[in-house]
Amino acid sequence: MRTRSGRSEILEFICRVTSSRSKSVALAKAEVKTLLADCLVELPAGGPLSEQKGVFWFSLAEEFLEQLESRAVRLGYTERIDAIEPVPAPSGRHGGELIRWKKKWYAVAPAWEQDESELRESSPDRRMFYLLNADGTVEPAPGYRGDGSATGPKALPVHDARLLLNLVFRPQASELLDPFAGAGGIVYEASKAGYSVSSMDIEPRIAPGLESFGSKHVVGDAAAMPFADGTFPAIATELPYEVRDA
Repeated sequence: MRTRSGRSEILEFICRVTSSRSKSVALAKAEVKTLLADCLVELPAGGPLSEQKGVFWFSLAEEFLEQLESRAVRLGYTERIDAIEPVPAPSGRHGGELIRWKKKWYAVAPAWEQDESELRESSPDRRMFYLLNADGTVEPAPGYRGDGSATGPKALPVHDARLLLNLVFRPQASELLDPFAGAGGIVYEASKAGYSVSSMDIEPRIAPGLESFGSKHVVGDAAAMPFADGTFPAIATELPYEVRDA
């Protein structure tokens, strides 16, 4: 959809939430809003197809289209973005996909779609990891997903690691800390996104694996971090927790 705001043309888009996260539309919207906050993105209520499960929409000035194209690849909870534009009643001359919403027709054009093969190759079970043995040797641990304990290291799914990373996105932020790094889901995605990553974890055995993802790693307790206040403009992490019976 194209409208005018001052001298800028406003484009409108439909987002489709990743099928495995379809109940988390609010988080998907927050991710898009944060990732494009400096682009004056708007996420109005309603809109074409917004009554459908796992669908929301947003508007963006055309001058920020390049930022959308470059940042969409980071998205964790959105699997597809389509550009929409109102059109007259359809005729045989109109090509492409059309949708009807509240008695109006819209042309739909693909703007971005998640690369499923890249997503799969980034998953923890496809990544190489390394573990430190008690004798000081390092052993490969391909597909490492954690030690299986309630509070031990865990490997976040790619969707969730990207979401947490995007929720702290700032255009000028080049350094990031994960103080509860675990098996490195956030560290891995942050390094791919171009951050200079530092990490901490109290478990010494996982240090080589985190360093292999490009992190400047510190073994230690996050309750006593060896960093001065304000060292990192962005912090993303998954807090450790344990479910206990009441």
